[in-house]
Amino acid sequence: MKRTAIILIFLVTLFLGVIATWLVSIRPWQSKVLAQGYSPEGREYCVVQTFRDLVEPYQVSFYIRDLDGIWRWNYLEHEDNGWKSARVSFHEGTVRIERNGVQFREIEVPNDQVDLSTILPGYRDRYCDSGFSVDDIFAFHNQKYEDR
Repeated sequence: MKRTAIILIFLVTLFLGVIATWLVSIRPWQSKVLAQGYSPEGREYCVVQTFRDLVEPYQVSFYIRDLDGIWRWNYLEHEDNGWKSARVSFHEGTVRIERNGVQFREIEVPNDQVDLSTILPGYRDRYCDSGFSVDDIFAFHNQKYEDR
């Protein structure tokens, strides 16, 4: 009986330790703007993450204004643990994005023009109006991904 109680206590402690370690790695409920700024050409950008749930924790995205000021969405990651930091740098027509100090992805800087009135409804959420601020982008991203 005593041995069974010790084994049970050990298993419960081990289980709670695994859960705690998992929660620390996910860093739940940390929706935020990870980076924001301007490219050398003056294009505003931001990297945002939205907490979704414990199964598919975060959607992380990069937004940048195109030549007309329209915000363009770029996928970075989903089903990911929370990012602690993001850094953005620009190099000859590409954007380099670092996650927690390590290069993560390169994205081409958009140089074409888009007429929002011609975008099909299923693709409209990849663009945001030029009047949006970074705070508006963050709110838009949260609304888009928290409910999925």
